[in-house]
Amino acid sequence: MSTIIKHKQFPKNKKWTMDLCGRPLTIEVGKVAELANAAAMVTYGETTVMVAVTVAPRPRDGVDFFPLSVDFEEKLYAVGRIPGSFMRREGRPSLPAVLASRLIDRPMRPLFPYDFRNDVCITCTVMSVDHDCSPEVAAMIGASACVSYSEIPFAGPIGCLEVGYVDGQIVLNPNQEQRKTSRMDVTVAATREKVVMIEAGADEIPDEIMYAGIVKAHEEIRKQIDLIDQIVAEIGKPKMEYEHAQFNQELFDKITTEFMDEAKAAMDTDDKNVREERWNAMIDHWHEKYLEEYPDMDQYLEEFTYKFQKKIVKAWLLEGHRVDGRAKNEIRPLAAEVGVLPRVHGSGLFTRGQTQVLSVCTLDTLSACQKLDTIWEETEKRYMHHYNFPGYSVGEAKPARSPGRREIGHGALAERALLPVIPSVEEFPYAIRVVSEVVSSNGSTSQGSICGSTLALMDAGVPIKAPVAGISCGLIQDDNGGFTTFIDIQGVEDFHGEMDFKVAGTKKGITAIQMDLKNDGLTMEIIKNALDITYDARCEILDQIMLPCIAEPRKEVSKYAPKMVIMHINPDNIRDVIGKGGSVIQKIVADTGAKIDIDDDGTIHIAAADASACDAAKKCIDDIVFVPEIGKLYYGRVVRLMTFGAFVELAPGKDGLVHISKLADHRIEKVEDACKIGDILDPKRDKYTLNYYVKMAKELEHRGAHMLCIKDMSGILKPYAAKKLVSTLKQEIGIPIQLHTHDTSGNQVAACLLAAEAGVDVVDLAISSMAGMTSQPSMNAVAAALQGTERDTGLDLERLQFLTNYWEDVRKRYDSFEGGLQCNNADIYRYEIPGGQYTNLKPQVESLGLGSRFTEVKENYRLVNQMLGDIVKVTPSSKMVGDLAIFMTQNDLTPETIVEKGEGLAFPDSVVSYFSGMMGQPACGFPKELQKVVLKGKQPIACRPGQLLPPVDFDAKKKEMQAFDPDPSRRAVLSYCLYPKVVEAFVKQQKEYGYIMRLGSHAFFHGLAVGETNKVNIADGKTLVIKYLGLGDIDKDGMRTVIFELNGIRREVQVPDEAAQKNIVKVPMADPEDKSQVGASIPGAVSKIAVKAGDRVEKNQTLVTIEAMKMETAITARMDGTVDTVEVKEGDTVKGGQLLLTIK
Repeated sequence: MSTIIKHKQFPKNKKWTMDLCGRPLTIEVGKVAELANAAAMVTYGETTVMVAVTVAPRPRDGVDFFPLSVDFEEKLYAVGRIPGSFMRREGRPSLPAVLASRLIDRPMRPLFPYDFRNDVCITCTVMSVDHDCSPEVAAMIGASACVSYSEIPFAGPIGCLEVGYVDGQIVLNPNQEQRKTSRMDVTVAATREKVVMIEAGADEIPDEIMYAGIVKAHEEIRKQIDLIDQIVAEIGKPKMEYEHAQFNQELFDKITTEFMDEAKAAMDTDDKNVREERWNAMIDHWHEKYLEEYPDMDQYLEEFTYKFQKKIVKAWLLEGHRVDGRAKNEIRPLAAEVGVLPRVHGSGLFTRGQTQVLSVCTLDTLSACQKLDTIWEETEKRYMHHYNFPGYSVGEAKPARSPGRREIGHGALAERALLPVIPSVEEFPYAIRVVSEVVSSNGSTSQGSICGSTLALMDAGVPIKAPVAGISCGLIQDDNGGFTTFIDIQGVEDFHGEMDFKVAGTKKGITAIQMDLKNDGLTMEIIKNALDITYDARCEILDQIMLPCIAEPRKEVSKYAPKMVIMHINPDNIRDVIGKGGSVIQKIVADTGAKIDIDDDGTIHIAAADASACDAAKKCIDDIVFVPEIGKLYYGRVVRLMTFGAFVELAPGKDGLVHISKLADHRIEKVEDACKIGDILDPKRDKYTLNYYVKMAKELEHRGAHMLCIKDMSGILKPYAAKKLVSTLKQEIGIPIQLHTHDTSGNQVAACLLAAEAGVDVVDLAISSMAGMTSQPSMNAVAAALQGTERDTGLDLERLQFLTNYWEDVRKRYDSFEGGLQCNNADIYRYEIPGGQYTNLKPQVESLGLGSRFTEVKENYRLVNQMLGDIVKVTPSSKMVGDLAIFMTQNDLTPETIVEKGEGLAFPDSVVSYFSGMMGQPACGFPKELQKVVLKGKQPIACRPGQLLPPVDFDAKKKEMQAFDPDPSRRAVLSYCLYPKVVEAFVKQQKEYGYIMRLGSHAFFHGLAVGETNKVNIADGKTLVIKYLGLGDIDKDGMRTVIFELNGIRREVQVPDEAAQKNIVKVPMADPEDKSQVGASIPGAVSKIAVKAGDRVEKNQTLVTIEAMKMETAITARMDGTVDTVEVKEGDTVKGGQLLLTIK
């Protein structure tokens, strides 16, 4: 059986067309959205908006207002674009869409019945945009038509037009080109007889031109009304019957009759809080009199209050009396102040009666401009104005929320009012944001924010063209059509009046209008009157209040605002300034701290916290784009060496060749004899040249090395030097190259990346949580930076992060062993201390009581390195340099005095070992005078130290170990051969404390706090639960009682208190002038005593060895003789200068 298909028919489909300002306007119904109460496809030119209107069949319960919602939905497909959001679909409405929704809502809302409580939804979906034809105009006309022919009661229809002013002529619905030069942008909505809404922005347009534009627009709008009337006549539906909102007229009449005098007394004040207090007291009187007769009266109280107050206010205003006693042309007391906030870029506080607005201006670079992703032509916004209306401003207890449509609308009004006076980007190259904080509200806050924002802009040094003031005008009409307008409406007048006509502008003309109504519209006579009185009012505000406060914009922007410089370059040079992958501009930003924005036309905006940084960035860019002149002298850095000469960098990306014949005033055979590359070839340090490294690499390869490792132990291989070194070595040798470095300076991620670019095969890195500073560079950072490049590591960043998180947690347990370095430190380039040693050096120095002299120790490290001839510093030579630096600091030695004063001093063992040749032969040899003083007659070796080592007798070593370890394993014996003292200490500790490997790191390093519980798994299925309960006092024997629970059972053990166990005695000190008294040259622990009383000793013979933080120092005899007394024993802790033994 075949499928049956029928063609859909649209019998109700109809179209109506008219000419609207030279472009066709078509309203089509009956084809789309047939389930809505009314719908139309409105096409204006090639702009298409679908409008759908729905109404609820029953009123919403519990509301005392008309629940109308208008949604203007912009679809990016209407302009052929995909949304730029992450989800690639439309989300919350943009700012212009919110304003368009308000634009449709405000003229239509007053035309629905006052007591109508059924939900009405008007949805305007923009489906196609022709920028010559406004979608807002099409949407409002469509909304009016749909509501008019639907069953919804409505006192319309209304029409809508935009008004421009181009080349001295009023233009209705200006096209795209006309809008670019138009001096005003006015939207007018009107019924056949009256204007119901005006929304305007203008470039200081005189009142009479604005008025003429409104009149002309109203005349044209009547043609739209005729079209909509025709649609209603042909397809209009009967208006629905609806449930009228309940109201007890009988009770209302009784209250107004009985309490009229009390109500007038309550209303007659200019203080909002007093008024509300009086009114609430009167409501209590209503309850006392009528609650028994009318038990449901509370449901009408809000409406009673509104109507009662409106009745009083309307009567008073028609009589010329205002609730606060002002005349109808009198403004509330005003005050203005600037510089209210100390560190912001500009601030202004504007007060009008009980309305107070604090506006704050912020300046930033043009990169801070707001990016717009909308259907409109504007893609970014340089001037932004935001308005905040917190609950406390009206005395309400409500939490802060994101801005609503009202706040957005008021901010847009202030923005529109001030935008015409904002200087051009050429005059003032800043993005500008003003925030108006309403701190107190009793009417007309939007106009207060305009005045306050003018003050803030001038205080910030923004050279606005003219100051702007804003004022509002109110309206009351009598039953015969008469009216009264009054200036500066406060809250109660706004609430109960019929109009809030807001006008902002300079003395020269209008910059913004916003008109909101609660009636069915305004006649042209009322509009003309409102324009006249608001002009006089804003001029008086400017002359009497604002200009006396600050007469003109400040000459300079705030010292806290970024400083700006604009420069122009040839657009062809933009690529040079940016560099490959942004490398050049990023370096400029990193070096100067400036922000740099580049426009396509070659305009460059430079911003920084201070002018010097701007100048530095500008100089960098000037250097890049300059063209060298023939015959002029330039200075630069050598970047490449060739057989025929050296290339010198005159500016980033611009190299000049210096021929070999011009490199010196005498003949040279090689370019390297005259110059060197970058930091590797510092002319002050000609020992480790690029040629040095190449020769060494070739030699290692020749000797059979399978891989070459660059060991940058101090982390001083700068990024560009790394690139040059690796690239040169890759050209000279054929084995893989590995780079090992430390990130003390913070530069070494960059060094690894440039080395990778140069072709390095392996780099040593650390997981991020264990990286940085004296450790290796971050593996995570390098892997992420190389992702997607030719050198992509293939490492999974998520899995790396998993490891990072684990080791971050582990590291916390060892925090007491951290080296104390809190940040990257570029002083490593001065001191050249290897990373691991840098970590340990400060604790070592502090343990010797030299913590306050740490900088001096580092400086001595540098001086020692220079004294020794700039040696290669890796373990153990680096430790020797550190030991000698500490030794010099302790003994206040300098390179000039160390030889002279060192005669009577015992140098650290590592220093003696180095000068003995036990660390090898340095390339530059030993400084002979210093070697003689250190060795004190001992002869150095001239061969490899390993040649002097006797073969190890492992059986003998095992037997030696059995003195403290009865049955050592082979692994333990090997360890003992390498580190005898460490192994012996480990075994002794294990005997004393047992097997503690299963004890957690936290408990082992830090102990337990009182009440803390620790679980120790001593074997599978066996767990000890230990809870520390406390510590007893010291007893007469120097013992303490430790109290704890073991698996819930209370235990007590006595342990010796180390501090109490020591006998406090005055230790004897050696006389430095008496050579028979041998004293300790440094504080530390006595690790070995090589003699006993009665032994014969010779001058310079080692007597005692003292250890402090891994540094061993031999104490030698200063004379021949016989040991008389030994004052210390092995393991004792001694002070510097303490007497160790005597010789006779």
